[in-house]
Amino acid sequence: HWKYFVFAASLAFGLLFSLNWVNNRCVEVLSLIGYELPESSLRSVSGGGIVGVLVVVAVLPAFCEETLFRGIILDGIKDIGTVAACLLGGLLFSIFHQNPAQTIYQFICGCAFTLIAIRADSVLPAVLMHFLNNAIIVFNERFGFLNGLSGGAQIVIYVISGVCLVASLVYLIFLDKKTNRKKEGEIRPFFLPALPGVILSAVVWLVALVNGIAG
Repeated sequence: HWKYFVFAASLAFGLLFSLNWVNNRCVEVLSLIGYELPESSLRSVSGGGIVGVLVVVAVLPAFCEETLFRGIILDGIKDIGTVAACLLGGLLFSIFHQNPAQTIYQFICGCAFTLIAIRADSVLPAVLMHFLNNAIIVFNERFGFLNGLSGGAQIVIYVISGVCLVASLVYLIFLDKKTNRKKEGEIRPFFLPALPGVILSAVVWLVALVNGIAG
């Protein structure tokens, strides 16, 4: 239904701006144990370079990661229930990215992506949501439209994004009870074949954390 694409855009806007402080707090906490942020991996976004960066950072992850997490993986875990599927989907999504400083933010994003995919019974709204989230970051890197905002304008954006986030989640969680799971409490034989990949992702995440601490 078209409404889920509207909710996807609203959630992308809300998550990116309302939870921006989450990354900052995580960095501050990790810095207490000596963790240092890795250098930005974004290539040059000047001139026509922005097109290639958009493809690599926004288009490909949106289609490939959502096909994996909200397509293949969600199909294997959705029968455990909406709440459990969202939490597990968020956990797997966050450790897959192997970025300790953004783990909590990516966990929340993974939960939201999973929720809207369940309610829409389609991966497409999650693809749109994922693309918008990453594309805004790229455009801001290129044009810096957020960096030049005054303190008052930033407060307005944070308030509006907070309202979008809360309103969308309230509707999707409490008012829209649509679910594509077959039977509460059941789960397909997903974990055994998926376990090696989950363990590998968790190990690489720990390695990234240790490398950040060791410098």
